[in-house]
Amino acid sequence: MGHEPTGALAPFHAPFGRSTFFGIRITRDPEEAYAATCRILADHRARPDFALERCSEWISGFGVESLALADGGELLYVNKGDTYDATLCYVPGRGFFVSSWGDVYEQADRDHESESGEVRCSYCGEWSDRSEHCGSCGRDPATGNPWPEPLRTVRLDTGHELRTWDTGKLSAGRTCVGYELRDAAGGVLFAGDDFRPSPLHADDSDDTLRALLGFLTLRPGDTDADYFADYSAAQLEFAESSDCEQLAFDYSEDGEGTFADIDDDEGRADA
Repeated sequence: MGHEPTGALAPFHAPFGRSTFFGIRITRDPEEAYAATCRILADHRARPDFALERCSEWISGFGVESLALADGGELLYVNKGDTYDATLCYVPGRGFFVSSWGDVYEQADRDHESESGEVRCSYCGEWSDRSEHCGSCGRDPATGNPWPEPLRTVRLDTGHELRTWDTGKLSAGRTCVGYELRDAAGGVLFAGDDFRPSPLHADDSDDTLRALLGFLTLRPGDTDADYFADYSAAQLEFAESSDCEQLAFDYSEDGEGTFADIDDDEGRADA
């Protein structure tokens, strides 16, 4: 920048003040560039793309580019080479202003999310309901992973509910099954997406559910104490409870516990 701004009053037709304009990194004389920019924007208000193109050389830009915003509007801006570099922008209804195109774009996304409840899919970038698979790519919009496919939702003899789903991921060549175990009151005891069933059993079989419960009903003394180091207070309470002991017994390999399949709409909770 050639020298410090003088602090003189902006021309009456300026869409923004000197202090705002001088946030743009330029190589030309800042006062001269400010005056020229204000004149160009005032003379060509009806042609914002042309006005910004004329201003580009005054603010050391690389021409004019455009982006579609989440609300359907269009952002015109002088390319300064970096997403968050301050530059000259134009949005219909807002007029000319100084900001970075990244900030304008992200604020429009946040406004749209707040108003609509939708989110941009992290895989393909299209807008999607946050609780449904992306209508464009079919993936989970929050993670970009394949949308989980339900396997089983069952009620156990103790009143607990166990839900499993296919995560669409593999580990060491085996399916990663997601799971959620809820107590009789509906509280979540365990949830994860890292259970790998035996290749000898179908992912939705009773044998797979029994194997999963064997993992979820481990109790202090069944394995090393370090296994329970990351358990929450609620999980530790469950592990030491009579319910856990009964589940471990009833759903062991030779146990007589039963799986009562329940309707997915009735039994499935939000992942």
